[in-house]
Amino acid sequence: MFVDANGDEANYSSFWKRERSVVESASQTKKSDEKRAEVSVQATEAVNVEVQTSDLLAVDLKLPETVPASLEKFLSYAEPLVSKELQNNVNSHAFDGYDVSWVDELRSVTCLHTLQNTALDEQLQCTGLAWNCVGSVIAIVYGRYDHQDWCTHQGALCTWNVDRQKLDHNKPDFTLETPMCVTSVAFHPTEPNIVAGGYFNGEVVVWNLGADNSEYLVSTSEENSHREPVTQVQWIKDPKSRIIAKYELVSVSGDGKILRWHVAHNRQTLKLLNGYVLLGKNAPAALKLKETENDREVGVSAVSFSLFEPSVFCLGSENGGIFSCSLDRTGLPLADFNLSCELLRLVTSSVEPHQGTVSSVKICPLSGKLLLSCSFDGTARIYSINQDELPLFAVDPGLGFLYSAVWSLSKPLTFALTTGMLVSCALA
Repeated sequence: MFVDANGDEANYSSFWKRERSVVESASQTKKSDEKRAEVSVQATEAVNVEVQTSDLLAVDLKLPETVPASLEKFLSYAEPLVSKELQNNVNSHAFDGYDVSWVDELRSVTCLHTLQNTALDEQLQCTGLAWNCVGSVIAIVYGRYDHQDWCTHQGALCTWNVDRQKLDHNKPDFTLETPMCVTSVAFHPTEPNIVAGGYFNGEVVVWNLGADNSEYLVSTSEENSHREPVTQVQWIKDPKSRIIAKYELVSVSGDGKILRWHVAHNRQTLKLLNGYVLLGKNAPAALKLKETENDREVGVSAVSFSLFEPSVFCLGSENGGIFSCSLDRTGLPLADFNLSCELLRLVTSSVEPHQGTVSSVKICPLSGKLLLSCSFDGTARIYSINQDELPLFAVDPGLGFLYSAVWSLSKPLTFALTTGMLVSCALA
């Protein structure tokens, strides 16, 4: 039998658990060798210096007591030469009759030459002029503006060399009679004897003024020519030419066509490369053309190519429209124009039109971004090409029709207009 009993206490120690020990310690990073310093810099001194020329009256000028040997050698060599030239000037008659004007003239434009061919029919009028690339020969073509029917009278091409000592103002140095009126003329950009022209019947011709005979160099064929008078011819650089510049000829006409020609000196005809046409559908809405006029040609009256982008050019039309165009424009060709090549569309944009026929357009030769135009409405305008339809500047000299406009080749925003007189304008 089990009974309750009280016995002594018994303790049993653990074989795996040991008594915990605690150790106190401290840790710190090693002392760095970094050094810090603060430095400030400030100017501590200011110096003012003034410079002025000395008063010559207060300077005592004296010749050196001894003359350097080098100066004596130079004078012994130079003095005879200078004395000889001075004596030659005394005996020379080069400036006889020359009157020195010590006062600036009030008039900025002076007429140097008045050229005319008195042997021609008085009814013929000057229809165009051009300077050659050297700047010494001016070519003037003659014709008439008042044709009522086919042209039945002769025209002429005349040239004067203004650098000649014995210049005859009433008789040209060279005269070439043409079978009909000449309506436009342009010298070659690099060959001073090559000149192109356009006839009233739409034919384009190229002459060599340096040849022994007076025959034309090349001309267009009957099947490849304009059907209206040629309003302008212009030489342009071939976009494909790289090292040696080659040039092509562009002609525009009242039939709305823009034709590109290759001039081959060994042939008697101009080779038609390609062509473009300006249609009524390209005209801006401000002209309010009828729908029946959309597919009709619009007469081209002026053309100007950019010197910075050879494929970019601008056109002026008989109905007052002004168009930006590109030779790189692609699209479906237009047919039924009776030419050996198909015609393409070329208009990229247009601007606000004039109220009369555009007589001249010129792209600025200094920037290539500004276009100058003038019109029979009596106004001249400046546009920003491919930027804004509205003109940047417009002026009405109040002198009636404006026939031509041209930029200055050296002064930006300076141009000249021709009407009954010459008008020069400067915007800056």
